Amino acid sequence: MSSDSITHDGASTDVTVRAKDKKVGMTLDEVAAAIQLAMRLNVPGDSRVKVSVGFGGQVQQIVLKAVSTD
Repeated sequence: MSSDSITHDGASTDVTVRAKDKKVGMTLDEVAAAIQLAMRLNVPGDSRVKVSVGFGGQVQQIVLKAVSTD
């Protein structure tokens, strides 16, 4: 993965992972790494997933958003 970020504002946690090469999109390993990162951060399994795709349908970015229920 070339770029990933984690933001936490008290109410939610966002995990953003971008493809190493957005022209060709994410590999299965990059997708798996994004999921594993979210799991290590205890992002709940019912969290929303947002995917950005390119013109050819390739996955360029995954954003996992966990909203706190506290």
